[in-house]
Amino acid sequence: MPVLPEGRYRAESPEGFPPSLSRKGLPQMVVKATLTHRHIGEQDIAIEDTERRMYWSLVEKYRDFTREKLEALGFDGKMTNPGFSVKEFYVDVKHGQGDDGSIFERVDIARDGSGEPLTAEDINALAVWWETRATAKAAAPPEPDPTDGLKF
Repeated sequence: MPVLPEGRYRAESPEGFPPSLSRKGLPQMVVKATLTHRHIGEQDIAIEDTERRMYWSLVEKYRDFTREKLEALGFDGKMTNPGFSVKEFYVDVKHGQGDDGSIFERVDIARDGSGEPLTAEDINALAVWWETRATAKAAAPPEPDPTDGLKF
């Protein structure tokens, strides 16, 4: 399967599969979509229909992100036979590089913000949160060396 150029694509006909385990043995949701157009500037240019799968983690840490993505597609909540009410949506294709140097695709639903600016109060609250986080991290004792005491 050829690697698609990075960018935004129009997709349709999402198809879900019951939750499964990833290669690492973690729960995931897989959604297949047919990419039909490449979005360039303000235009959608037809491409040969290309199927791609999106893999979304269901571990506790990422469930809210996955829930938002599923809701954006109109997920019906049926885990054993997932269905979606949205028939057309956009995905972003990005490239990654494997340990062996090979290029792979990361395909995910396109999620743009509303564009609404944050209030000054919200920005200040985020700045305080960030500074508190950075200060706590700097004050934390160094992690012990896991090789201490090991004989090689």
